Amino acid sequence: MQQLVVSCSLSPASHSRVMALSLVQKLKGLGDKVRFVDLRDLDLPFCDGESCYAHPKVLELQAAVQEASAITIATPIYNFETGGATRNV
Repeated sequence: MQQLVVSCSLSPASHSRVMALSLVQKLKGLGDKVRFVDLRDLDLPFCDGESCYAHPKVLELQAAVQEASAITIATPIYNFETGGATRNV
Protein backbone atom coordinates (compact mmCIF):
# COMPACT_ATOMS: atom_id res chain seq x y z
CA MET A 1 0.00 0.00 0.00
CA GLN A 2 1.32 3.45 -0.94
CA GLN A 3 0.59 5.98 1.80
CA LEU A 4 0.80 9.74 1.32
CA VAL A 5 1.22 11.92 4.41
CA VAL A 6 0.94 15.67 3.83
CA SER A 7 2.07 18.16 6.46
CA CYS A 8 0.18 21.40 5.78
CA SER A 9 1.54 23.71 8.46
CA LEU A 10 3.93 26.42 7.36
CA SER A 11 5.04 27.12 10.94
CA PRO A 12 8.57 26.09 11.94
CA ALA A 13 7.20 25.07 15.37
CA SER A 14 4.38 22.97 13.93
CA HIS A 15 2.80 20.33 16.16
CA SER A 16 0.88 18.85 13.23
CA ARG A 17 4.19 18.28 11.40
CA VAL A 18 5.50 16.37 14.43
CA MET A 19 2.32 14.30 14.34
CA ALA A 20 2.73 13.65 10.61
CA LEU A 21 6.35 12.52 11.00
CA SER A 22 5.34 10.21 13.84
CA LEU A 23 2.71 8.64 11.58
CA VAL A 24 5.27 8.20 8.79
CA GLN A 25 7.52 6.23 11.17
CA LYS A 26 4.61 4.06 12.38
CA LEU A 27 3.49 3.27 8.83
CA LYS A 28 7.02 2.42 7.74
CA GLY A 29 7.27 0.15 10.79
CA LEU A 30 4.20 -1.70 9.50
CA GLY A 31 5.92 -2.22 6.17
CA ASP A 32 3.93 0.33 4.16
CA LYS A 33 5.53 2.45 1.47
CA VAL A 34 5.18 6.05 2.58
CA ARG A 35 5.70 9.36 0.83
CA PHE A 36 5.92 12.43 3.05
CA VAL A 37 5.13 15.85 1.61
CA ASP A 38 5.81 18.99 3.64
CA LEU A 39 4.18 22.13 2.26
CA ARG A 40 7.04 24.17 3.72
CA ASP A 41 9.31 22.49 1.17
CA LEU A 42 6.85 22.35 -1.74
CA ASP A 43 6.22 26.07 -2.30
CA LEU A 44 2.86 25.69 -4.06
CA PRO A 45 1.44 28.69 -5.92
CA PHE A 46 -1.87 30.13 -4.77
CA CYS A 47 -4.81 28.43 -6.44
CA ASP A 48 -6.17 30.79 -9.07
CA GLY A 49 -8.46 28.23 -10.68
CA GLU A 50 -6.54 28.38 -13.93
CA SER A 51 -2.78 28.70 -14.51
CA CYS A 52 -1.74 27.19 -11.15
CA TYR A 53 -2.63 23.70 -12.40
CA ALA A 54 0.32 23.72 -14.82
CA HIS A 55 2.86 24.65 -12.11
CA PRO A 56 5.54 21.91 -11.72
CA LYS A 57 5.02 21.63 -7.95
CA VAL A 58 1.26 21.24 -8.40
CA LEU A 59 1.86 18.49 -10.95
CA GLU A 60 4.27 16.81 -8.51
CA LEU A 61 1.65 16.84 -5.74
CA GLN A 62 -1.05 15.68 -8.15
CA ALA A 63 1.07 12.67 -9.13
CA ALA A 64 1.68 11.80 -5.46
CA VAL A 65 -2.06 11.91 -4.78
CA GLN A 66 -2.85 9.72 -7.79
CA GLU A 67 -0.27 7.11 -6.74
CA ALA A 68 -1.52 6.93 -3.15
CA SER A 69 -3.81 4.25 -1.78
CA ALA A 70 -4.43 6.36 1.31
CA ILE A 71 -3.85 10.02 2.13
CA THR A 72 -3.41 11.60 5.55
CA ILE A 73 -3.47 15.37 5.86
CA ALA A 74 -1.90 16.79 9.01
CA THR A 75 -3.19 20.33 9.34
CA PRO A 76 -3.35 22.97 12.02
CA ILE A 77 -6.75 24.23 13.05
CA TYR A 78 -7.26 27.97 13.37
CA ASN A 79 -10.53 29.24 14.86
CA PHE A 80 -12.26 25.91 14.08
CA GLU A 81 -11.08 25.91 10.43
CA THR A 82 -8.18 24.39 8.53
CA GLY A 83 -5.40 26.76 7.57
CA GLY A 84 -5.21 28.47 4.20
CA ALA A 85 -2.29 26.30 3.05
CA THR A 86 -4.46 23.20 3.47
CA ARG A 87 -7.33 24.72 1.56
CA ASN A 88 -4.90 25.72 -1.18
CA VAL A 89 -3.89 22.06 -1.62
